[in-house]
Amino acid sequence: MTRGERNNNWGNLKKGYPFFIGEIQGTDQVFRTFSKPEYGFRAMAKVLINLIDKKKLNTISKLINVYAPSSENNTQSYIDALSSNLNIGPNTKITTSFAELAPLMYYIAIHENGKLPPANKIQEGLKMINLKQVSVHNPVSSKKYIPYLIFAAAVYLEKYSKR
Repeated sequence: MTRGERNNNWGNLKKGYPFFIGEIQGTDQVFRTFSKPEYGFRAMAKVLINLIDKKKLNTISKLINVYAPSSENNTQSYIDALSSNLNIGPNTKITTSFAELAPLMYYIAIHENGKLPPANKIQEGLKMINLKQVSVHNPVSSKKYIPYLIFAAAVYLEKYSKR
């Protein structure tokens, strides 16, 4: 079990102010701990929305240089991995729409933990902040939405493979 998984904090958000809904006192001295994974994903979404919308870090390159600084990470490798997985250039503008934020969170969680995160918990965390979900019944022609369709497929497979 990874540290992020154990802390229900797949984005490996460090401890600090403000406290988030669902955050609990854990044993980890560096990273936040949440009572459920969906609370960790909710917090991750709030942090990403703040960085992308309010701080104008609206490209993968700008975002990851702050989210995962080179003093702690191989930032360029992180940027390259996300850009590749999201099928966009590192300097392509990104938004905080559900269709872009959900796969961004999915691939950040993979990079931070080295394993597939529970996609359905990402979806639940995003619902907690009232982010509108894209309908998979409306076909999207842009290559930019392929990562969202992969994310939606992961949610679907998690839901129906347990039957």
